Amino acid sequence: MIQFSTRIHNNSASAIGDIFINTFKYNNFTVYPWINGMLDHDAQIIVLHNITTLKVDNHFYFTRKFITSSGLEFNIKLTYESWDNVFA
Repeated sequence: MIQFSTRIHNNSASAIGDIFINTFKYNNFTVYPWINGMLDHDAQIIVLHNITTLKVDNHFYFTRKFITSSGLEFNIKLTYESWDNVFA
């Protein structure tokens, strides 16, 4: 979908970045370069227009964040448990 050069160096220009998209599903889009001056080539940005999304029911998920101190605390609590039934 890239119709412009993404790498211009000295006297040469090439397209070294690609975007692959299902044009049967997404046919209304715009692609343009993002010239950031940090790399040896420009990035590409794709904007998908008029996208419909499925309505998602609200579900609540509870997660537990394990950080180093939580892992240590968990290991300490495991040492207080009786493991006789497990080993039997």
